[in-house]
Amino acid sequence: MITLFIGGTGRCGTTILLDYLGNNSKIYSTIKSEIKVLTATNGLLNSHDKQTLNDFNYYIDQSILNKTDGQNAFINSIKHNDIIEMLKELNKSFKVNSKESIKDFYLACFYKQNIIKNNIKYLADSTPETIMNSDRINNIFPDSKFIHMIRDGRDSGYSDYLIMKDYKFSNRIKNEFDGLNHWHQRIIKYFNSIKKLDNNKYINIRVEDFVVNNSKNEIEKIINFLEIEDELQMKSFYLNNVKKSSMSIGKWQESKNWREYNKQYNLILEDLKQKNIFIEKYY
Repeated sequence: MITLFIGGTGRCGTTILLDYLGNNSKIYSTIKSEIKVLTATNGLLNSHDKQTLNDFNYYIDQSILNKTDGQNAFINSIKHNDIIEMLKELNKSFKVNSKESIKDFYLACFYKQNIIKNNIKYLADSTPETIMNSDRINNIFPDSKFIHMIRDGRDSGYSDYLIMKDYKFSNRIKNEFDGLNHWHQRIIKYFNSIKKLDNNKYINIRVEDFVVNNSKNEIEKIINFLEIEDELQMKSFYLNNVKKSSMSIGKWQESKNWREYNKQYNLILEDLKQKNIFIEKYY
């Protein structure tokens, strides 16, 4: 079984791509498409680095087992008793072989849902931060593959701002420029990580191409990379659900500061070029 990680800087099409691929008979994604147990601040990757599960045990207890607001829909698809048993096994085997124990726990997040068909080739996860940690993940899952979704930074940053402004607890993104700068810093981290992998381990996909500009070419690129068929159910899903209208291309131009915002983006693209990161500006 191959682990497939679809990620990006956020608001960049990871969910719609996973939903599309989930219609292939060889690909299975969990009921909740983002499995954060690897990349969370107190997740398994950091546990491996620190060689202790103290923070992870607390994270599972507080964020999953005792969560009551329904925001961990993924874990709601696994019985609490199963989670407790998974955690016991993880703690038992971690000091013996931390890599294998982490791998077993993560895969159990799929298997315990008890709805995986026998002919599945890929287990797919669309947690955005997986790409930023792709080199670390690859160290634990050497057979994994990665799809890096990229979106125009103006659209991604502005979308982040619109979402985060409604969360009073968030001090990270207070305006559209914070959103753009956040995208800037993340895109550097994402490219720096994924460039450490062999070329056959990953592909970069522009969501604008997948949805609007060149869908036939991007779909073929994805299909060839995963070595799967472009099945009828996938085609039907794409036709009925992948729409340009849902992308909000250019919504950032609604900002009263759109000229300065666009100017800042141009400066960011120049900075990225200096770092050998080339993001095409489509409009």
